[in-house]
Amino acid sequence: MRIFSIIPVLLFVLVVIRFFWDNQILDYFELIIDLSAFSLLIGMVLVKVFESGPVTIHRILGAIVVYMLIGDIWAIMFHFINTHLPGSFQVPASFSDFRSSTSTFLYFSYTTLSTTGYGEIVPIHALPRTLVTIEQLIGVLYPVVLLGRLVSLVVAKSDTPAGEQIKKNPDAK
Repeated sequence: MRIFSIIPVLLFVLVVIRFFWDNQILDYFELIIDLSAFSLLIGMVLVKVFESGPVTIHRILGAIVVYMLIGDIWAIMFHFINTHLPGSFQVPASFSDFRSSTSTFLYFSYTTLSTTGYGEIVPIHALPRTLVTIEQLIGVLYPVVLLGRLVSLVVAKSDTPAGEQIKKNPDAK
């Protein structure tokens, strides 16, 4: 908890320092602090999502929030890479006003995470291509692992196996 409370203070200090002295090194510190904050938050929510106990709506909402936070983390990284490695993404002219905007990379991150991939924004450099591949794998595997865990919690909660419940209830189809 103490670690988590330090991160917002660090972000505030970073904003104040950036107001007086803007430097590229501060961008790296901001990236590290942002990724730390999101990772810590994801970890805290995942502990609650995957713990034993009944499957509740709060657990399901927590799992959805984690999925969205994962998309946010990747958007932050893609925006950082595009800013510090120009030409690493091919962004269409229709996005010209928002070329380096966070919203552009948030959109790209969610289409990548969900493996929709419309293809308007294309990673050109090897680093973003590798990160896109990793994000796609997470986007596919996270729901599978999550559903498997939640189903195992429901089955473990029941006193009898699902097959026996069907046999006992002749009206079930």
